[in-house]
Parts: sequence; C-alpha cells; structure tokens
Amino acid sequence: MRGKDPIQLGGSPQPNPPEALREDATGWAGFPRYPQHPGGATLGVATDKRVMAMYSKSRKIRLYIAEEQQIFRDAFQGFFASHPRIDLCKVADDTGSQALVSGISALKPDVLLLGTKVLQPAVVHKLETVRQNAPDVAIVLLSASYDSKGLKALREFARSVSSGCAYLLKHTVDSVEQLSQVVCSVAEGRIIVDPLVMEGLISAEATATFLSDLSPREQEVLSYMARGYRNDSIAQALYLDPKTVERHINSIYNKLGECPENMHPRVYAVMMYLRAKGIVPELPESESQPGTAPKPHLPLPTGRGSSH
Repeated sequence: MRGKDPIQLGGSPQPNPPEALREDATGWAGFPRYPQHPGGATLGVATDKRVMAMYSKSRKIRLYIAEEQQIFRDAFQGFFASHPRIDLCKVADDTGSQALVSGISALKPDVLLLGTKVLQPAVVHKLETVRQNAPDVAIVLLSASYDSKGLKALREFARSVSSGCAYLLKHTVDSVEQLSQVVCSVAEGRIIVDPLVMEGLISAEATATFLSDLSPREQEVLSYMARGYRNDSIAQALYLDPKTVERHINSIYNKLGECPENMHPRVYAVMMYLRAKGIVPELPESESQPGTAPKPHLPLPTGRGSSH
C-alpha cells in the first residue's frame, strides 16, 4: 500500500458523540444538510430540470456496481436485484479504469457504484476517467478507509463536480437500503459526503479572503459549524462558554456581510466556508449575489430544534 497508513474507520477519534453531528435544517435551501442517519451529510445541489425529468418515479435507475470485496458484491447482488426503483445492470469485481469505462459504454447505467478497500489517488484517477468519458453518469464511491494522499486527490476531484456524486465510508453505511437511498439521490443530482470524509476535506489546507478575515478561533468555530455541530456541542468541543460561541458566530456573520434573501445566515456562512476550502463548487454568478437564494428542486429537510 502506498502513502501513509490509511485512516481506519473504527479508529478515528470523535470529540463528541454522533448526535453532535446533528444540526438544525430550518431554512437550508438546497445546501448542506444532515439526513436522518448520522452517517452522511448531504450537499444538496439544485438539480437540473433535465435530470429531474429523466429520473421520474416511473423510470428505474440503472445501476452498475464494481466492488473489490466479495462480501459486499454478494450483499449488493442479493439486495439490488429485486429493488423496485433500481435496475441492477451488473455487479463486477474488476474496478480498473478500462473495465469501468467499457462497462459504462456497454451497459449505459445512470449510476456507477465503485467500492474499494482504500481510497488512494489511483482510485480518484478512476473517477476522473469515468467523468471524462461519461460525464452524465452519477458516481457513488464507497471505501473502507482512506489515506492522506487519496483524500487530497478527492478534494481536487470534488472541485470539478457540481452534481451527482457521493463519497461514503463503508463503516458508516448502516444498511443496503440506506445505500439505495444514496443511489437514488445521486441519480437526481445530489452530492453526498460522509461526515468523516468531510472532516478530512475540511482540514485540508486552503486560503481565501473570507477565511483570512476571521480570527483563528472564529475559523475553528466555523469549521465545527460546517461539520454540523450545534452551538452547545461546539462549546463542549472547544471548552468555551455557549455565550462565547454565540459571540464568535455573530462576529462571523458580521464579517461575512449581507446574506442572500431567504437564506439562513448559518447556511450562508457554512457554504462560504466550504467554497473557500474547495469542497463545493462556486455558484453561478446569478445565484451568488445577495438577495438571491437558489431554488431547491427536491424536498427540503424538516427543521429540527433551533440554530443560531
């Protein structure tokens, strides 16, 4: 195995319990949100009308699976073969770039599910090859672990992806049914990022004017906001008084400037942070001006609790 030792799924220390990853979704109009399970954060990109028309309820989603591990291949074969919304084209053990491109060309899938043991740069290169040859095919990347070089390569790849991708760790997927929901989501243009993957992406080095205007403590608070932590959870993680956290957040809002109309300031701050880190692409100019919030094309999550 090349590079540094991979970060094993079960061994990553968590500063707070999983419920700390929960965040209020009120007002989140098609931007990062946290679904019902604690295993994934959804970057809900506004879906193109063409994609919405293509994936109507009456049309099955064609799925091509290439998985390195037999135990997962067997599970996928047994589950997806009879799924009401998904048409399983093939379950293959060959995850090479040439095999993936040839399989996509022959099978014409809507979604490629690529399962690997370790997320390394070579795996990301496969994703790049698939995108170059089949830009309309949505991708679900499912890895057991990752190394630092692979994470860096994934960060660069994510910059060029505006829709239809999911980056997940096998350890955090609770069921095959949950994975089928991910397949349906990426087919509709969503971007889904596992919180542990998001943690690594956020920690990657990046500079931006917006971030340089913030104090080191404000950047630290904002990084926890981007991970989905509530104010009280941020206070616990940083050993701060909750009132101090609120003051830092208010300062972030003030430095950020005018928030687009109908968008919650917390959502806007997180989106600006993720863009500065290169984790999500820039919005078109027409949607990035104050007073203009992108319109969601998929149902929004139900609000939970309160946020600041």
